[in-house]
Amino acid sequence: MRKLFYSFVMCLFAGMMVSCNEEAYNFVEPENAVIKETVVPEMKSANGQKVSTIDDIVNWTGVGENRSVLSIQWAEAAGSATSVRFLAWGYRWSGSAVGLDMIKAVAKQDSRLYVVLAKAWGEIVIKGFGYDGNGDGHITVSNASLTLTEADFVDGIYLEKSGNDFDEMKTADAADLWMGGWYKAYASYWVGTPGVNVPASFSYSNFAASSQKLQNNSWDAWTFSTINSSHVNVNPRPDLLEAAPMN
Repeated sequence: MRKLFYSFVMCLFAGMMVSCNEEAYNFVEPENAVIKETVVPEMKSANGQKVSTIDDIVNWTGVGENRSVLSIQWAEAAGSATSVRFLAWGYRWSGSAVGLDMIKAVAKQDSRLYVVLAKAWGEIVIKGFGYDGNGDGHITVSNASLTLTEADFVDGIYLEKSGNDFDEMKTADAADLWMGGWYKAYASYWVGTPGVNVPASFSYSNFAASSQKLQNNSWDAWTFSTINSSHVNVNPRPDLLEAAPMN
């Protein structure tokens, strides 16, 4: 597994100038990476309903006899302190579905959620999650080379264009949230044990969102991870999970 992770990292730093082999399509747990320090997150704007079970979720999308949870954790490292906002959405479905189906459906239904998608290694990957924290209908995220606003997203989705760089993007409004990147940091994918209750912990997914199959009462989580070991990785914090509000 360590070998696969190093292969993945080297492919990213090469700027995709060389192709990753098929083994690099799988992700491995970040504990194989060099992490400079562990931080204890504090709550940011903790005004939502705490999620202890799947029935605590209030923002639901889709129809069907199966239920799954999409949870996204935004965290900003600042020295030894980290503030966290961890939100959960519900997704109903029938037949078969993958994590990407849930993400696209939730982003289309919830006008406050914004997602950046891209193609890599024959998969669809996530390069960023934005959230309109104050619900004013506007969001602006930018870095030195790229600016995205709500107008750039169709049904909550922005598809990467040639030359786009999503690293080190910041929100123009302090109330809004952004998490992602690619070469310096990225949105990492985690899964919990299926069940009605919030999982006690999450494990790093070995699949991209377009391949990770959902199960009834499954829990998916996304959070911030870095490739540069001078930064910190923030694991999902189930104890901080709150229900994403309705629009």
